[in-house]
Amino acid sequence: MESTSQLKSDHRLILRGLEILRAVAHAIQRNEPGALTDAKAVLNFFHKFADHCHHEKEETILFPALIEKGLSRDY
Repeated sequence: MESTSQLKSDHRLILRGLEILRAVAHAIQRNEPGALTDAKAVLNFFHKFADHCHHEKEETILFPALIEKGLSRDY
């Protein structure tokens, strides 16, 4: 899989995670059982996947490649 395709796939997963988080937030407002546990799971996804896996790919692969091609560091 092409690197940019992988990043696009990551973005779709992150957007889906945001949709789920919105639903979980509504469940918390309704005091639904298990909603806080669900919220912790979604936040764990963002912490582990988005913060560590996805951003690591951007910082170590994508951004250096863009800078090498002439993109300013001051983006």
